Amino acid sequence: MVIAVVCLMRVKRTLWQFTPVRWDKDEWHPLQAAWHVIQVLTLCIIFLTVALNTLFLKFSMWIPSTNPLILYSLILWLLIA
Repeated sequence: MVIAVVCLMRVKRTLWQFTPVRWDKDEWHPLQAAWHVIQVLTLCIIFLTVALNTLFLKFSMWIPSTNPLILYSLILWLLIA
């Protein structure tokens, strides 16, 4: 019983080391001002364009899915994300 409690305490202490010292509450309010709405829409358009670019490479331009160009573009966006 004591060994289980000690092991549990060690696991908890190990997991607590990967948490921040304090949690900050972020108040973003994306619809508060027109500038915020424009910024959110710009991000959405950029992400949708990236997804559409991969779709065009794969289907519209007749590039097979085994082509390394598609793999490299997906890896690039994975690293950026």
